[in-house]
Amino acid sequence: MKWVRCYGVGVQSPSESLAQWTASKRSLPLGLLAGLVTAALVVVYVVGAHHHIHTVNTEILKADQGSYVYYARQMNETQYGYVGGRNQMPVMPFLVSLIDRHGDSTDELFVRGKYLNVALSLLVLAGVGWLARRTLPAFETGVMITIVAFTVFVYRSGYVQAELLFYGLFFLAFVLALWWQGDPRPKRAALCGVVLGVAYLTKASVLPLLAAVCFFAGVSALQRFRSGGAWLRPLAGACILVALFLATVFPYIKTSHDRFGQWFYNVNTTFYMWADSWDEVKEVMSGTGDREHWPDLSPELLPSAKRYFAEHTLLEAAGRIAKGMWVSELRHLIYMPFGYGKYLIFYTLVAVAVAIRAREAFAEACLREGRWVRTAFVLCVVGGYVVAYAFYSPIVRGPRLVLALYLPAMFSLFWFLSRDAIARTPVWVQGRFELGLFHVHLAALVVLAFDLVVRFPSVIVTDFAGA
Repeated sequence: MKWVRCYGVGVQSPSESLAQWTASKRSLPLGLLAGLVTAALVVVYVVGAHHHIHTVNTEILKADQGSYVYYARQMNETQYGYVGGRNQMPVMPFLVSLIDRHGDSTDELFVRGKYLNVALSLLVLAGVGWLARRTLPAFETGVMITIVAFTVFVYRSGYVQAELLFYGLFFLAFVLALWWQGDPRPKRAALCGVVLGVAYLTKASVLPLLAAVCFFAGVSALQRFRSGGAWLRPLAGACILVALFLATVFPYIKTSHDRFGQWFYNVNTTFYMWADSWDEVKEVMSGTGDREHWPDLSPELLPSAKRYFAEHTLLEAAGRIAKGMWVSELRHLIYMPFGYGKYLIFYTLVAVAVAIRAREAFAEACLREGRWVRTAFVLCVVGGYVVAYAFYSPIVRGPRLVLALYLPAMFSLFWFLSRDAIARTPVWVQGRFELGLFHVHLAALVVLAFDLVVRFPSVIVTDFAGA
């Protein structure tokens, strides 16, 4: 990428530019400087999360935190024989149960669970950074992780909820799926299957991702068959992936089948999402025992996909989705005080501008030689989940579900912008001045620094982020 031409700097990547600037100024070694900055940001993160825990998230009954604490305590009291209500999934309660001490009150476990989630969030961020660094340059990785950490993670870290752990697992499964699609080796398929299984045991909403991975394995096989490639490899890999997924989740789904009558029984996806409102869920499902066994209610009265589409037109369903996109997705991107929306919108606009200016490089990176399959996979996963979460919004409002897409979306944008031919394309040219992607990343960091100084200290102690 080019700097301003009048500075006389050659064509180079943002990471190369930063390294060259650091060396020319005889500053601290770049690695040491990055370490010091990272340590300072971790301190800010932990201090902010600590204040949020004690000033904002003080009520266990807000959101579903009490359910996670109860689930964890029941695990301990029954020696992990507790089946659960098939609403919250077992991974997060299991982790909380490990820090439950004999004689602790519920409030003490609640506080300890919040700090556990802060520690887990830092581990997830470190894992995301390590994984992203295998594909992105160091500077771009640092920018992306800092944005994610101080717009999504820090605000949601002080809660006894599974979201941040799920965001990390969902992102890992997403990247592994792309990695496997590029080179469908059996070991990669197996690893992806296990991660998808653990992600399912964290939140059941990973199932559409599993379906997308399998569907695009078939698409990849067809594309390879038409081009004379090894078309059986994606299909064999998909079989291995599904087998390892089922092996990972089998004890849980067997219990679901024995107790509730369905292998993948979950009150949210089986019933609740097909109601028109949460009031309808409470009215219809109350007293049916749906979290202990199959509901004691006539099948034609239970919310279901069949019943919903029998009673609603496609236009009504589309209207529900459109309203949900605004209520739980677009409105939060624009108006929520945490700031994640502006960075996603900013980098999306930059990626579109660069793709238009570098059409050939865009085609080479995203479309040719079968790469269109992975591009289609990314677009279908993001688009499909956006639609599904929008449909679900009358039952659960707020951005915490759709934020599972934030890491995959930001990573995809940064991956695209870091490809060599694209990274060297100016975003905007005016005479002798060229606005390059290095300037774009610097601008994002300047805005984030401003937010950390001006907005973060007030938002972290005033705004509830668990919804």
